Amino acid sequence: MTLTQKFCNFLNAIFFRLTGKAIGSNSNQLSLPDLSEQQELLAEEEKGEDFEEKINVVQRTLMSRLYKMEQEIAVFEDDFPAEYNEFYQRIESLRASYNTSLEELQKLLTFEIDPESNTSKISEVVKLEHEIRKFIDSTVKFHVITKRLERLIKKLNILYNVSLSHSKESDKEKVRIQLEYIIQAEKKVVDDFKNSHHILMDKQLKERVIELLSYLDYEVFKCSIRNSSQMPRDIISRLALSECFEDFDYASSFTAFIKDELSDLIELLPLIDDVQEKILKGKSENLVLEITYSVNSEEKFLEVDFWSKFLEFESTLIQTMKISNVEKEKTTIKIIDRMNVKVEENEVLTQPIAIAINALTSIFATTQDNRILLLIKFLKNLSKEITYREIYFLLILFDIIGIIENTPNDLISHIKKYLSLCPYNKKDIEEKKQKVFDVPNKEYVVAFVLDNYMDETVRDLKSLKFDFKIENGKVFVNSFYFKGEGLENLLSSLKNNTINA
Repeated sequence: MTLTQKFCNFLNAIFFRLTGKAIGSNSNQLSLPDLSEQQELLAEEEKGEDFEEKINVVQRTLMSRLYKMEQEIAVFEDDFPAEYNEFYQRIESLRASYNTSLEELQKLLTFEIDPESNTSKISEVVKLEHEIRKFIDSTVKFHVITKRLERLIKKLNILYNVSLSHSKESDKEKVRIQLEYIIQAEKKVVDDFKNSHHILMDKQLKERVIELLSYLDYEVFKCSIRNSSQMPRDIISRLALSECFEDFDYASSFTAFIKDELSDLIELLPLIDDVQEKILKGKSENLVLEITYSVNSEEKFLEVDFWSKFLEFESTLIQTMKISNVEKEKTTIKIIDRMNVKVEENEVLTQPIAIAINALTSIFATTQDNRILLLIKFLKNLSKEITYREIYFLLILFDIIGIIENTPNDLISHIKKYLSLCPYNKKDIEEKKQKVFDVPNKEYVVAFVLDNYMDETVRDLKSLKFDFKIENGKVFVNSFYFKGEGLENLLSSLKNNTINA
């Protein structure tokens, strides 16, 4: 039986059910199908009753995948605007194409989706998913790793310059504590790097990461020697590259770094008086000769005497410039230019909220957990006065503290103390969340603005058991969550958002 015949018989069956008669009686009219055909058509009619729901299921499945992709690309919107826009336009095109196809299917009164057409469109979605995932796993992850290293380099450079004027053991101990945080943070970056297949397979990306790690190790080495009594050999054995990679040639890398540093320092000599310049120039030349013509550069870096002379030269030059009233910006040991570290000082002496957003963005690139995305949206609307204690509270509220503990990131060291000072129990948190629904005289504050995927956002908020409402394209959350000791900045910021909404 042809499709046309089936369609005509289907209409005839409907007419018979309504009137008890077949359509017409002349030779040009359709005859009533036999019983088996009626049963077949009625079965297809029942299928038709579910057709709209089938379309909705397909659409929800598709929209969920498109939503996931759009949320994934959101993490690199600021750093890679061109790539973000390209991926976004392709997602929009797929969304429009599917909606058009579904509308056409409804018009045709078809009983099932054309599998060939559907497969073709889904293959486009799968292809785009793979492209986005590859971009995140390679380019974005490389960007995240290198930025983390650049921030550590900048932070350690600041710490090292501060330590130039330290002479008390108590001050040096403070530097050592901060240095240990940096060392542990570096090791987490190394672990992330070693698990980044796409970066390791790309020679250019891999070399850049190793170059940054080498320089960070060099800074760790120098800072440790200046602020402790450890022997050079013991310090080198603890360096990240020595521990995590076999046969790392630290001597060659460090030789190049120290020559660059000496070159930068020599350029500063004309800023001091002639007598001091002449003395220090002689010392700098001796250091250059000693490191350049050493028979065994590896052994040279293990000599306490060599480092004593080098660090003494640094300190004398910097202090002489300060006494000579040289402008403050020049009286520091700067980061070597060829390292191309673009991080500014205010980025590492930053507010907790900036560190949290950056860490969460990095974690989302690995986990694709929607709870993290919700918190990123939430944090982006808060003031810069938010504290680490308040961020710790939000991590608990959004049920992602476990992810923070188990995924390498730069935030964990800042909130670690709250894990012991303010321990939490997941069951207790859920019970307290449930009680918020019963609070009288509710007041709601603006959390963030909705995007194109309201259904998914609502679903995620409900899964977190939030008391919330949606008005005028904004998500409002019960303010009772944020009323407590130590949460004053958080509540104030949310209230300001609400007033300005």
